[in-house]
Amino acid sequence: MASYLVRAQKIKKRLLREHRKIGSWRILARQYPPVKFGTLQRFATDPDYIPVDDEILIALGVKTIRKPTPAKPVSPRWWKELRKNAVRAMAKRTRADVLRK
Repeated sequence: MASYLVRAQKIKKRLLREHRKIGSWRILARQYPPVKFGTLQRFATDPDYIPVDDEILIALGVKTIRKPTPAKPVSPRWWKELRKNAVRAMAKRTRADVLRK
C-alpha cells in the first residue's frame, strides 16, 4: 500500500506543475480522457483524496494493469504416481548408502 501512496504523491506534484504551466484544469483534463477536470483538480490539491474508480486510477498512472498469468498445466495421475515412486526409490537408495558407510 505504501508504494501506491508514494506513486500518488509523485503524480500529484506532477499535475500541480503542469497546471502552473497550462493554467486550466479543463485543458489539463483533456490529457486524461476518462478523468473529469473536477476530479483531477481535487486529486492534485487535496492531500487525502484518492479516487475509488479503478479506471481513473489507471488513467492517472497510480494503478497498473496486471498481466494475467497462464494456468499451470494439469499433471495426469500416472505422472504423480511415477514421481512419488521415483522419490521413494531415491530415498531408499540414500538410506542404503548411509547404512553402508
